[in-house]
Amino acid sequence: MIKSDDQFDRRSFIKKSSLMTLASSGLFTLSSTNVASAASGQENDLIIGPKDGFTPQIGTLVSMLEYMRLVTLDSISNMSVDDLDYFVDPEANTIGGLISHIISTEKWCQIRTFDWKRSDIMNDRDKQAEDLGDDTRRSVKGNNFEFYQNEFEKVRKSTLNELANRNDDWLMEIDKNHHWGQPVNKYCEWFHVIEHECQHLGQISFIKKRFPVTKKVD
Repeated sequence: MIKSDDQFDRRSFIKKSSLMTLASSGLFTLSSTNVASAASGQENDLIIGPKDGFTPQIGTLVSMLEYMRLVTLDSISNMSVDDLDYFVDPEANTIGGLISHIISTEKWCQIRTFDWKRSDIMNDRDKQAEDLGDDTRRSVKGNNFEFYQNEFEKVRKSTLNELANRNDDWLMEIDKNHHWGQPVNKYCEWFHVIEHECQHLGQISFIKKRFPVTKKVD
C-alpha cells in the first residue's frame, strides 16, 4: 500500500505528541523509555491499524494485541520473584498467577478459533491457571520476569503465525452455537483476549500499589 503524506504526518504527530502525553499522564503504565523504543522501530507498536503481513482487519487486531502486551510487560519488567509471588491477602492471586492466567486464556482462544486440540498446547501450569483460585495460588510461583516474558513470547508467536495465514473473512466468521450463549465472531473472541488482559492489568496495578513500602515498584 502506498503511504500518503497525510499518513506520515499522522504518524509523526502520534509519535511526538499525543501518545507521549497519554503514556506520561498515568492513564497507561507504559514508560517513556519503552514509548521511545516502540516508536523507533519499523513496526511501531504505538500505531493502531493495519500491519504488514496481515489482512487489514487482522492487522488492526494484531496492533491492538501487541500494544496491550507491550503495556503488560512494561508493568512487570522491574519486578523480582518476590514481587511476582506477593500475596495481598490469602484469598488473592499473585501477579505471577495473573500473568499465567492471561497466557492460558490466549491459548484457549487459539484452541477455539484455530481448531487446535487442548492437549497439544495446554501444559499442567496452563491447566492450573485456567481458573484463578487455590490451584494457581499453590502452583504458580518461583518464576522471574524473564520466565513470564518467554512464555508470553511463545504463545504470541503461535498466535501471529496463525493469524498471518488467515484473512478478514475468517475473522468475521460467526459461531452461532458459541458457549457464550449467543452468536460470536472470531473478531470478538480475539478482542476478548485484549479486554481480558486489560482487566487483569488493572488487578496487577492494584497489587503493586499494595506492596510493602520496601517493595514498591514503579
